[in-house]
Amino acid sequence: EKREKRKKVCAEKREKRKKVCAEKREKRKKVCAEKREKRKKKCNNWVSWMQWLCKGFTEIISFICVAWNEIVSFVCVAWTYITNIICVSWVWIVSFACASWTWIISFVCVAWTIISEIFSNWISKDGKYFPCKIYNTSDRRKDKPSFAILSMIKNFGIEETIIKVKNTPPKNIFIIVNGQQALNLSTNNTKDEQYGQALTGSDKVGDKYDDFGVWKGKYKIHITSSYQSVASTTFDKYGKDDLIIDIVNAKYEWEESAKKNKKAFDNFCKELKTILSAIGDCSQLRFFVAGFSRGGMFSLKLAEWLVNNNYGKERIVVTIDPVQNYSKEGKEWDVGWVYWNIANKKWEKSSGNERPHIGKNKYKFPILKSPAEKHYNVFERDSVLFNQCVDSPIGGAVEGSIAPPKNLTGERNESSDKKYRKLPSGISYDQFDILNRNHTEMPKKYRDWIIEIIDKQFSIKPIKYDAVKKLPKLEIFIQDILNLHDKNQPKFVKHKQIKDYRILQGAKIKIKGKFESNDKIILNNKNTVTEYYENSGESFLLFTIPKNMGVGKTNIIVKHKQKLLNTPFSLIICDLIGNKNEMELHKPDCKWLSRIKPSNMELICSFIDKPKENGYDNCHWCLGGSLR
Repeated sequence: EKREKRKKVCAEKREKRKKVCAEKREKRKKVCAEKREKRKKKCNNWVSWMQWLCKGFTEIISFICVAWNEIVSFVCVAWTYITNIICVSWVWIVSFACASWTWIISFVCVAWTIISEIFSNWISKDGKYFPCKIYNTSDRRKDKPSFAILSMIKNFGIEETIIKVKNTPPKNIFIIVNGQQALNLSTNNTKDEQYGQALTGSDKVGDKYDDFGVWKGKYKIHITSSYQSVASTTFDKYGKDDLIIDIVNAKYEWEESAKKNKKAFDNFCKELKTILSAIGDCSQLRFFVAGFSRGGMFSLKLAEWLVNNNYGKERIVVTIDPVQNYSKEGKEWDVGWVYWNIANKKWEKSSGNERPHIGKNKYKFPILKSPAEKHYNVFERDSVLFNQCVDSPIGGAVEGSIAPPKNLTGERNESSDKKYRKLPSGISYDQFDILNRNHTEMPKKYRDWIIEIIDKQFSIKPIKYDAVKKLPKLEIFIQDILNLHDKNQPKFVKHKQIKDYRILQGAKIKIKGKFESNDKIILNNKNTVTEYYENSGESFLLFTIPKNMGVGKTNIIVKHKQKLLNTPFSLIICDLIGNKNEMELHKPDCKWLSRIKPSNMELICSFIDKPKENGYDNCHWCLGGSLR
């Protein structure tokens, strides 16, 4: 009895210490979060103040200039009348002086306006987001989805898209769909936003909140160098010729079809139909639709709409945890239910869309139907699936879909549920993620899987080149990283490394060999602006890596006499510069690069290296979003 009593006392003490430690940790986390918010708010206030100062100063100078011109004009006119009486010659002298002075003042005013505008733009410059137009971005729960047609052109929208597709009809249309993002106070908003970002690249901008604490700011979309998402990666590869539509908030809520749910979907389809009508013949189009959570159900509905309206020759759909709320919309969807029959010891499927009445403690889940030609799916609602909270959202399998590999979903024996490990495998159950414990973590986990599907289904055909037994002896010279912005006298360094040499977008390269004036350089299956010149009896091809060229690996190919000749050179196009000492990422034009030792610099390819997953943090000044 004494031993048991001592054990009980010791256990109570241990629990008490654990509780105290947990409270201290939470307190420290809260203090750190408050400090970060204060620093962020202070930085934003400084930028806003500087912008206001520049704008105000510009307006004051403009007012002074206008007033001065008026005064000078009045003085000149008055002085002219007086001097006409005294001396005509004197009038001409004074008029010339006044005109000269007016021109000088005007020149100073214009120069100051331009300088102040440049300074103001430099203060507010934000190069980590797509500059295109985002529709319906500030409405949280209305019936128009927030979406953008990705482009690096400022304010690029539907009207500009119509002009583009009329001139160059696309072959593929990619539609990426985030969940509803209604931002109810009862939902896990922070994680929903954080992990939905991996799919669409969305980011909340601004600190506007209503009286209930619900965020009322606007969305923006990260480019790849700032944050790699499925949408930004797809744009880097296919954005020049095809359309990438990024829906950052589907607003597809828990309602029946006749209500807001259908309105949000119909409003998006109306905009999409406008674009498709501008294309004209859509019979050969290929569609790729990927959606998360409620965006997954939106994707199923969109695929059905495309099929019913005969848009495209093929539709490929990826759904990440498509969820429905049976208590509000169970009869909307053509679903069946699969459950484990204890008596027969096998999986059985109910007929129609009626949920089987088999009690609350049994294993059951819905099966959805997809009209797409190819469908990929994974679902996870572990607590719902096995505890059977029937009024909560339920993730579902999709009949006939392709599941992720087992290294992502996990094997049956890895489940924490003992009963589940004893159940026989079912085809539809293979889509269930055993390892995941929170559905909001799924987009980030399956981001690379979705990108692999896109690469496989929309592979870019490699350029065919003629095999040449004897290539001329070639030498490669690459612009020095520290000399990258010197356009007048670029400094080149000869390199012996010919495979996977890292180079920045915008850098110059020259190759020495036996070339002709009509020879061209081809990168990523596209002609590159090439300059031919001779020096000391030797010929060179000079070209620049385009700044809008997608990051990743590429080979250098020479077009010689209408033949494509492969060279031994391959490049890795990089978009960032890393400080190995501080583990910090910078854009190539960051002002802080001049303070970094060359030995600490390394070129980073955001697509290949995944720097954020390897300990790198963003520079606060050029990329923003630093976590330090």
